[in-house]
Amino acid sequence: MREASGRAVMGSILAGALSFGLVACGGGGSSSTPAPPCPPAAGPPTTVSIVNDSSTIGAYQPKDVTVARCASITWTDDSDTPHTVTFTSGKVKSSGTFSKGQSYTVTVARTGTFRYFCTLHPLMKGSVTAS
Repeated sequence: MREASGRAVMGSILAGALSFGLVACGGGGSSSTPAPPCPPAAGPPTTVSIVNDSSTIGAYQPKDVTVARCASITWTDDSDTPHTVTFTSGKVKSSGTFSKGQSYTVTVARTGTFRYFCTLHPLMKGSVTAS
């Protein structure tokens, strides 16, 4: 009798696990479609300079840029302190920390507006709009 009830419990666990797997792995949810690949760059990247600014410990100039989809943007640290370019959406790759004279370049493969900030100086903010 004990063996039969053990099999029933195992059967219930297995059925539950299979049901969870079907729900968790698909069926009914929408998935995000990857952006189409970008062709090779046709021109120089849009540039953003990171400069000294007494009110925020630095500033992006210009802080907001508009580019075509698949355009590249390069941020160069021209200030006296390290900075980051950290996007609030995971759809655009963020930089690590970089210092005076160093640059970070990203190609924006999706359309939309992507906000970014410096993790070391959170008052430094900007956006990239790709159309």
